[in-house]
Amino acid sequence: MDFDADRLLDLLRVVRRELDAADARLELALEDAPPDLVHVEVGEGPWRLVVVEPKGSRADAQTRLALLAGTFAGTLETLPPPSAPTLGPRAELDEALSVLRRQAAAEAVLVIDGSSPELWGADPRPAQETAGTLLELAAVCGRLGDDAVAVLAGETETDPSHQADVDRARMDRSFDRAGWERRVRLAQAAEAARQDHAVMASHHGQAPFVTRRIGGAYRVVLVYGRATFSELHAEAALTRAAAAIETLVERLPPLPPGDGTGGDVIAFRKKPR
Repeated sequence: MDFDADRLLDLLRVVRRELDAADARLELALEDAPPDLVHVEVGEGPWRLVVVEPKGSRADAQTRLALLAGTFAGTLETLPPPSAPTLGPRAELDEALSVLRRQAAAEAVLVIDGSSPELWGADPRPAQETAGTLLELAAVCGRLGDDAVAVLAGETETDPSHQADVDRARMDRSFDRAGWERRVRLAQAAEAARQDHAVMASHHGQAPFVTRRIGGAYRVVLVYGRATFSELHAEAALTRAAAAIETLVERLPPLPPGDGTGGDVIAFRKKPR
């Protein structure tokens, strides 16, 4: 039965008359009803049929209201359920990246481009991280060589000439060795993915990853924490998700001034070079 406002108004008139009440109403509610409210839950979602100041005892009014609601069950079923909340572009992208990461059995997924320092999307999203900070970390690791993780984790000393680089890469953060290994994997994958133009898989070094270029110059990067993984499975998941992720990235709103761009410039969602 379709929604019928006139029938619902007739119901409210009947309820008010039968219970000799000051008013009767239908309401949507977020909180539980107070204990002294004469009401019944009706329809789909948090709808209430409420009676205001009925004559007689509250218990009697509650019983009679429930009987009337049952009599008009067909009418009450026409009440529309509340609309599902609409996700914004950022939340939709976050959800799409989370689904992709799980389907591809990856450690992380990043969305970067070929020129800006912005991290357009990530799951899980690393706190205070941008593509710029990841690329700087990758450069520092290149200079530190095989000892990069040990130096960053404070397990070994570095050459004094590299200390300023190490301090910048640490960004006043404290990770254990596993945390630094993960951040280095993300950095190495982001740096290498910028060189790619299509699907490409890499097992070298500490950064096994699969990447695909979307939307001109954006890259979606699947990062793995192990050297052995199924490239076919990863590429299939990335291929299925690429078009939807491209659409969501293009729908992102402009960045506020100074948000990851290195200056007070608003970055619009144009195709970067």
